[in-house]
Amino acid sequence: MFTLAHLSDPHLPMPAARPGQLLNKRATGYVNWWRNRVHLHRPEALAGIVADIKTEKPDHIALTGDLVNVALPEEFRCAAAWLAAFDRPDRLTVIPGNHDVYVPIPWDEGLGLWGAYMAGDGQPSARGFDVFPTIRRRDGVALIGLSTGVPKPPLFATGDLGSAQIARAEQLLVHHHVRSELAGQVDLVGMLDPDDISAEHAQLIGRERPSQDVGQVHHPNALERSGLNCAQRHAPS
Repeated sequence: MFTLAHLSDPHLPMPAARPGQLLNKRATGYVNWWRNRVHLHRPEALAGIVADIKTEKPDHIALTGDLVNVALPEEFRCAAAWLAAFDRPDRLTVIPGNHDVYVPIPWDEGLGLWGAYMAGDGQPSARGFDVFPTIRRRDGVALIGLSTGVPKPPLFATGDLGSAQIARAEQLLVHHHVRSELAGQVDLVGMLDPDDISAEHAQLIGRERPSQDVGQVHHPNALERSGLNCAQRHAPS
């Protein structure tokens, strides 16, 4: 039996920021971290979870977003080192969350440092958001990666798939013959950071009927409210 370990929202420790880096949306998030979130996201708890995953030796690991907090360049470098110590890119799939795109930042200084963990099978390291959707096949399971990561205004913690990504997802399923295999030969698992379960996302899930939809727990009942019968596996945020 294929075993998928799902981890979300590690929110790695925040490095100190220079004043000039906080002249944007980062300011409120930075203050909120040091006042509140630093007491919630304990590194020792995360270390225990990672150690447990390594002990269990799952077939694959899905990490659905929010490795960083306010998208400081140093945060991405620290997260890249943390990922390298966690597992190999072929065993760990990363989907960015809303905190990973907190503010716009050059790709090579931010998410590009994790590019190998976001790329689909046989693809080079991700070079931009248009890499999504991705597909990784593991032991009869098709892992579909979708990104809702879009920079938003201050005080907004939402995301969007967008019609273009949804259209690419439907083309990907046809190109890789996933639709024709869903009769029982292949399980379809959708991976995303569902901070914003949009109507378009719900429609895509309704059409494709994945056996699992894994993400964060921000909106655990969103799919039920949409009337969709899809098993959900959410990790605490």
